[in-house]
Amino acid sequence: MAQKQLVARLTVDDLRALITEIVRQVVREETHRDYFINAQGIKVLYQAEEIEPDDARELNQDYAAITAGDVERIPGEQIEKELRELGATI
Repeated sequence: MAQKQLVARLTVDDLRALITEIVRQVVREETHRDYFINAQGIKVLYQAEEIEPDDARELNQDYAAITAGDVERIPGEQIEKELRELGATI
């Protein structure tokens, strides 16, 4: 199928084949990514990108503050409750 072909000229079979190929491509891409499920049950994508030095420094400072007990942590359940009260669908 030509890349610049008008959609109006597609037959039903052409459209079905195109959609099938797109779905297969997306499924292939999704199954090759690395995910983990965090404590709140949210799917998180591992990132293979390099982190900027300033960002790494800030994250390390935040981590040190958290482990030292200098930062108030909010349980995930409380965040979910507040989001639901605001009308968010989780």
